[in-house]
Amino acid sequence: MDGDQNQQQLAIDMAQLATLVGGHIPSLRNAFYLNPKNFPPAVYIPGCRGARFLMSDVLVWLDGLKLKAEPPASRTEPSAPPRPRGRPRLAQQTSKGVRS
Repeated sequence: MDGDQNQQQLAIDMAQLATLVGGHIPSLRNAFYLNPKNFPPAVYIPGCRGARFLMSDVLVWLDGLKLKAEPPASRTEPSAPPRPRGRPRLAQQTSKGVRS
């Protein structure tokens, strides 16, 4: 029980948070500084650069995100066939009356 209590009080940095959630460090850092309310509470330790997060807060934050997530809506209508790549050939353009 005591080992689990110590595990919950670990402070992780932004790189470890990115590894934990499977994101990219620069993207996560930018998102944190733009909208810090969307992240777990940050802890700023004197002498350390950047924010740290308590593991217990990160686990609560992840559980809260799990409730908000909805499966993506499935597309019922078929998509249009892909367009051909590149410029149309001159023969195709002359048959349509584009070139004279």
